[in-house]
Amino acid sequence: MKRRFTAVLCAIALLAAMLCTPGMATERVCFTAVNDRLMPLQADAMPAWVNGLLYVPSTVFDRSVTTVDFGMQYNYSRSSNTVTLYNLNQMLVFDLAKGTSYDQISGKVMPRAVNRTGRIYLPVVAVCDFFGLDHYYTQTQSGYLLRISNDAAWLSDEGFLDAASMDMANQLQKYQDSLKPVQPPQLPEPPADDTPQSRVQVCIGVRCTGGDGLQRILNTMDRAGWRGAFFFEPDSISVQDDLVRRVVGSGHTVGLLTQGTDASTSRQALAQGNHLLAVTAYTAATAVYAPAEQRQELEGHDWVCWQDTVNGSVRSGERAAAYAQRMVNAMGTGRRTVYLTLDDSAATAQVLSTLLGRLEQDGYTMLSPLETRM
Repeated sequence: MKRRFTAVLCAIALLAAMLCTPGMATERVCFTAVNDRLMPLQADAMPAWVNGLLYVPSTVFDRSVTTVDFGMQYNYSRSSNTVTLYNLNQMLVFDLAKGTSYDQISGKVMPRAVNRTGRIYLPVVAVCDFFGLDHYYTQTQSGYLLRISNDAAWLSDEGFLDAASMDMANQLQKYQDSLKPVQPPQLPEPPADDTPQSRVQVCIGVRCTGGDGLQRILNTMDRAGWRGAFFFEPDSISVQDDLVRRVVGSGHTVGLLTQGTDASTSRQALAQGNHLLAVTAYTAATAVYAPAEQRQELEGHDWVCWQDTVNGSVRSGERAAAYAQRMVNAMGTGRRTVYLTLDDSAATAQVLSTLLGRLEQDGYTMLSPLETRM
């Protein structure tokens, strides 16, 4: 069985994904092939690297979508938010609500699934190893290629590359053409929603310090389709392991919260936090909520510090509507991006739905808190 995911290729792909300008370099393009079929190249359905693991949309394993039979059945349950892959002998369950993945029969824990821009992605190597599939990853003149195959494939990996090279070049050209900016028509008046608020993007961060509102906060944000950054204290990760896995599985950013007396102490705590994240949720954090005076030193050691601009703490006895109005006033219209910091209290959970509804009504937009944007 082919096992060609080398450390060098992983490093190249990750570096390319971080450094290349979108739409201008083929290093950011990754094709997917299943057996002898090259799948259509789509910007929102390419394989993606997540915390050092290569992921693909879960539908790559759905024969009703690809027409390729990998010897398994695919089932997505919207009610339970789970993806299940199974055959007569094995069953692999990915629970996005809990942020867990496991072998249904043996109970063995597997790398989790993730939600990216509304699509469920699964870890390639874990699924292929589980069901005995081959995986091949390489760089070509048209970009990267991930091929998943089984014994029903006619062509070798090298033979498939030769056969598909022309199709890949044609798809790449169409893809690049689709990314070229289109000159908007000249309008006599600005759009109706061209208000100061409509130009403000809001990024939400949540300080997770053991409050009793975190579950409800996650429920509210998931229902509204908002993604946030959740900062956990290292010592609490094992205690809140279910919530940590849910944060990761729902597509939010998981970060660490430190209140160390100095940057050196904080770095030790953050290293311990990443160890616990690796054990708990097969992930690692680079985002951190730290005291302002430590941020410069931590950033010099490759941590990405949350730059909070609006404190979203709820005042005692404050009603939801009044809170939402106060937050809108605090955000103003002069900033391009607002970093709103919440706590995980029951009071925050009580008012969050009203706040998100008000932001949407007033034309504010959500900014996913990727580490490169903090």
